[in-house]
Amino acid sequence: MICFRGALESILLLALWIGFSWLLRGTMETAAAASAQDMPAPGWHVTFGIISALAGIMAIVLGLTEVVRAIMMRAEMGRRAPAPAAQRRPLFHRPHPQH
Repeated sequence: MICFRGALESILLLALWIGFSWLLRGTMETAAAASAQDMPAPGWHVTFGIISALAGIMAIVLGLTEVVRAIMMRAEMGRRAPAPAAQRRPLFHRPHPQH
């Protein structure tokens, strides 16, 4: 439900979800390959685990960067388009349609 609230929440939720899942998968893959003696081709599993963990970290950082950029852009647009005080909307809070 958070994902459908707005574009900013969707980007954050998707990036964090993908990033944390890749980070977790990479960590688990690396740990499994390092601890299981009978696993075939453990070097490939360790390599895949490290790449997945790094991709997860990158997705988390990218998602957070996009959120910061969106907030900065919204604040800048609010400053560039002055409106009478009665017509201005808050930068970060939108009233829910049911209220």
